[in-house]
Amino acid sequence: MQKMCSVKRTLTGRYVIKMGGPKHHRSTTQTICEGNWGETSFTLKTMIPTGGYLVAARVSKEFFSLADTYGIEIASNQDILFFTAIAVVIDK
Repeated sequence: MQKMCSVKRTLTGRYVIKMGGPKHHRSTTQTICEGNWGETSFTLKTMIPTGGYLVAARVSKEFFSLADTYGIEIASNQDILFFTAIAVVIDK
C-alpha cells in the first residue's frame, strides 16, 4: 500500500495535511488547518501555486443537538470526500 495522505499536529496545535501519491506525483499538495479548538470550529486552507493559501472548507460544531453534529462548508472547486474525511480525522 502507498501512503496517500498524512495529518500531523504541530506543537502549536496547527494541523498540517499533506497529500502525495500517484495523483500528486510531481509535488506535494499541502493543506493547513486553523481554528478555535475549544469551540470546535476550524478552517482548512490549501496551498496555491503562487505560495499563498485559499480557504477550501470551514467546519463548525452545532451545539444544540443530541449527538455531535458538524456543519461543513466546502468550496465548489474542492474535493468533498477529502475535506469531509479530514474533518473526521481532526475531530477524532
